[in-house]
Amino acid sequence: MFDVLIKGGEIVDGTGKPGFKGDVAIRRDRVEIVSGDTSTVQAARNIEAKGCVVAPGIIDSHTHSDLVALAEPRNEPKIMQGVTTEMMGSDGIGYAPLSKEDLQKMLLLFAGVNGFPKLDYSWGTIPEYMERFDHKMAGNAARLTVPSSFMASPVTLLVSGTCFTQTIQS
Repeated sequence: MFDVLIKGGEIVDGTGKPGFKGDVAIRRDRVEIVSGDTSTVQAARNIEAKGCVVAPGIIDSHTHSDLVALAEPRNEPKIMQGVTTEMMGSDGIGYAPLSKEDLQKMLLLFAGVNGFPKLDYSWGTIPEYMERFDHKMAGNAARLTVPSSFMASPVTLLVSGTCFTQTIQS
């Protein structure tokens, strides 16, 4: 018996092949396409998907949801588009690892990009920051932590003590 059976949708499997009518079954952490007559297939929950597309979740690899996903954990605009995983830290912008003072600098510097929602900003490390997402947001969060040529990287700020490029005066 399956946990969930999604019936009668158009399956788009992400391989690039055209979509096709079918059913998708879920048992624990396994997803499978069920072909043929599924009228005798049993599931704890059945979902009628006629007229809907059934597809794997989308990974948003360039997102600036680093703060809004914490402030609005239902993340409805993304979930409704099929985004199930967001990569935080795009463009070298991030909010960990940082001291409290440096975190405030980054929050002010990037308020126009990521907003400045009312949150408890008491993290300092990447694990403390990522723990804020665990089982609290509708999708999944992943964190990019790579050196960036962008001078506002948290890693640059942590190492050099500055996140601003040199001011050019005329």
